[in-house]
Amino acid sequence: MKSIILAIVRSPRLRDALLKISDRLFSSLEFGETLQDYSSSARTKHVGLRIIEYDLIRYLSDEERIHFYKKDCPTIILTQVGSEHYAFSVSPYIQLNSKHDSGTEEIARIINRNYQPLSSGSLYSKGEGIQFVSRNPKMLEIFQSAKKVAQFNTHVLLLGESGTGKDVLAQLIHAFSKRNERNMVKVNCAAIPGDLLETEMFGYRKGAFTNAYEDKRGKIQLANGSTLFLDEIGELDLPLQAKLLRVIETGEVDIIGGIEPVKVDIRLISATNQNLRKSVEMKRFREDLYYRLNVVNFQLIPLRDRPEDIPLLFEHFLSFFCKKYNKRINNRRPESLKDLYEYAWPGNVREFRNFMERLVVQTYAAEIDTDLMRHEIENLTRQQQSNHGAGDLAAYLENEEKQHILRTLSENNYKILATARELGISRISMFRKLKKHGIEVMNLKNRKGPH
Repeated sequence: MKSIILAIVRSPRLRDALLKISDRLFSSLEFGETLQDYSSSARTKHVGLRIIEYDLIRYLSDEERIHFYKKDCPTIILTQVGSEHYAFSVSPYIQLNSKHDSGTEEIARIINRNYQPLSSGSLYSKGEGIQFVSRNPKMLEIFQSAKKVAQFNTHVLLLGESGTGKDVLAQLIHAFSKRNERNMVKVNCAAIPGDLLETEMFGYRKGAFTNAYEDKRGKIQLANGSTLFLDEIGELDLPLQAKLLRVIETGEVDIIGGIEPVKVDIRLISATNQNLRKSVEMKRFREDLYYRLNVVNFQLIPLRDRPEDIPLLFEHFLSFFCKKYNKRINNRRPESLKDLYEYAWPGNVREFRNFMERLVVQTYAAEIDTDLMRHEIENLTRQQQSNHGAGDLAAYLENEEKQHILRTLSENNYKILATARELGISRISMFRKLKKHGIEVMNLKNRKGPH
């Protein structure tokens, strides 16, 4: 995706001043005349910096204020006094800092200092710094498909293990949609107790029940004209599934204690790590609701099956947490990533993110210590084994997997790549499983002897 510097100015003098320094800027310069131009540009490009003419924000209407106070893009305010130009750097909290000297060279330095380019290997969508970091062909295909689907109001179902980035993809779809002027509304169906989830989603009228002292708008109403993201949709109980189905079919929400239904216009994105088809077969999930939600679906890939993303994620989170904790850590040694490939990452990208935060917090040198990294991975491995427990079933399944790998190795003359292909896993995953089960292929070959 193209990255630009967007200048929203109306003054010909300010426009000319920026054009004079355009060849010294870190990115290409494009112009707009209204604050709304930012949203339209960000649908197709990454805006690394907004430059806004001061006169455009002196007296903001409510609609213009929404466009100005977005925090997903660094901003510089540019104004002029007499024949001089002044640039004010704006913090995320929209507080103007001290005035800088006016020369065009100084303005160029301020612009380049505040410009935030795309991180290496990432794809970016507008909206709260959403970053889709991947080199995996299937994940990139999902990203491109999601951008296309975002333009339509069709419902989307996101599938995949916990921590694979379903919430990030939901934000991305909303950001590229025509509904992105309003915030996406999120409900975590697993985090809210069942008896409270109905009031949280559908709202209630004053006096509907004890302690209902005033009207409460539910999440569905709050998402009117925007996107409603229902995370862990598989946890929704059957009565609420029926009510949600009615909202989808009629475009109306029945408020608890209300007399008349209220019209709503929502785009629904749902996510789950469960097998909803199986839930339908077991009568735990309504079949009619399943087909309503599953108009378009995306199956996200676990991190263990896309090891090529580990270096990208390492650099991405290292940069992110260094900035967060005001640290300078450079880590370019490829051997330091070896242990990261061998761990299975059952918590996927979320687990990797937390792991990187711990590394940055504990590092006080110029580079991350390899021993520290190995120690943290060993801790994760112990926790994983502890969570699995020592039950007979877990031990049985582990042994079955090991025996299956040994049989497949023998059938393929102990050729690792051929065995991996037959098992339907990547080469990296194959080596990880060999290490997990303590299988030494060379010893097995020597034991077998020549043909």
